[in-house]
Amino acid sequence: MSAPARKHPARPCAPARIGKRIAQRRKALGETQAGLARKAGMTRQNLWKIETGRASRIDAAVIDRLARALKTPAGWFFEGGPQPRGGLGANTWTAEEWALARRVASLDPPHRKALSTLLSLAEGQFA
Repeated sequence: MSAPARKHPARPCAPARIGKRIAQRRKALGETQAGLARKAGMTRQNLWKIETGRASRIDAAVIDRLARALKTPAGWFFEGGPQPRGGLGANTWTAEEWALARRVASLDPPHRKALSTLLSLAEGQFA
């Protein structure tokens, strides 16, 4: 007999968190929604949906275009991702790295912390 699935407290979905980070970076750079949408090759309305959490999902290619337009590593949009640097931040993530980032972002906070601890221990073993 299998154990019942554990329930986790409600939390904002990953697209809503990513949208907030995109808006935060856009505002920090003094960019308008229209300007960023144009640079990222999308409509202002679609960007608005992403930033306000109304998009049910965000395609990895869209995140990549927004990251490039905002001169920010795409991982920064995920909590705990790499921080943007000056005007740098060329995004060269592989498909495997994107998949890993999406999986980590979908974890609940205790599991993300446990994974972070495990990775820190592994770094010590292989350094």
